[in-house]
This record gives sequence, C-alpha cells and structure tokens, in this order.
Amino acid sequence: MVTAALLVFSVVRDVAGVTRFTTGNPVEADLVKGEERTIYSSRPAREPSFRPEPDCEVTDAAGQAVPTTRDGSFTLTLGEEEFHSVARFRVSEDGRYRVSCSLDSAEPIDLAVGPRIRIFRSIGRVIGAGAVGLVALAVAVAIVAFTAVKRHEHRRRARTS
Repeated sequence: MVTAALLVFSVVRDVAGVTRFTTGNPVEADLVKGEERTIYSSRPAREPSFRPEPDCEVTDAAGQAVPTTRDGSFTLTLGEEEFHSVARFRVSEDGRYRVSCSLDSAEPIDLAVGPRIRIFRSIGRVIGAGAVGLVALAVAVAIVAFTAVKRHEHRRRARTS
C-alpha cells in the first residue's frame, strides 16, 4: 500500500507541472538547461474518436527553433479530459521558451505541456524508497537484538557476581 502511494505521489508531482493551452494560443515556460517536456493533445468533445496530431513548434527567447520529436507513447488524464502525447523536446539552455501548436480544424484543440512522465523512473523511485525503508527496518531490528543480547549478558554477570 505504501509502495502504491509513493508511486501515485511521484506521478502526481510530475503532473502538477502541466500547463494547459489551446491551438492558436501559445504558452510560455521558463525552463532550465536539460529539462525535457512533453506536449499533449486532447480529443475534441464533438469527435471523441478523432485523435488530433497538431504541428507544434518550440522557440527560445531569440526565436530559434528547438527540435521536437514526435511521441505518441503516453496518455494523461487531467480531470475529465484525456490527453495523449504528441511531441517532446529538450532545452539546451536556461530561459523562456514559447510552445505553439496549430491544426487544420475550425474548433480549437485543448493542449498541455509539462514534464515528461516516465513511469519506469517513478517505479524505480518507489523501489528505492522501499529499499531504504527495509534497510532502516533491518538496522532497527539489529540494534534491538544487539541491545537485548548485551542486556541479557549484563544481567547474567550481575547475578554471578
């Protein structure tokens, strides 16, 4: 149960950094060198079976394009909406970045940009936290056992003296 809670906490922490926007309305984000972000697209309410693949562009403060990679490997649920990943990018410098997406559609599409969520990394964190807990428990048991043995030896010596 604790493991499941830690896994949920780890993923929720990543999801908390998600910023929502729509096609035609770019969003800006202050990012640190090496950070990786994912761009997500929502399915429109009128056509739930349609999975939009918008064209997204990321630029730095000087207007230089940041390379993006197509990515359809993850689905994210925010409230009632389901988003799927469409692209990801990594920034090479600290600064403010502009993310804009377009799609040939009369209706704006809901989008989101946020940290790249890596389930296996989250599972690794949970396993690591569990291992630390087990080590702490083993150390505590060893201390209690050592103390009990020493106390027993001390009482035995006190009786024979």
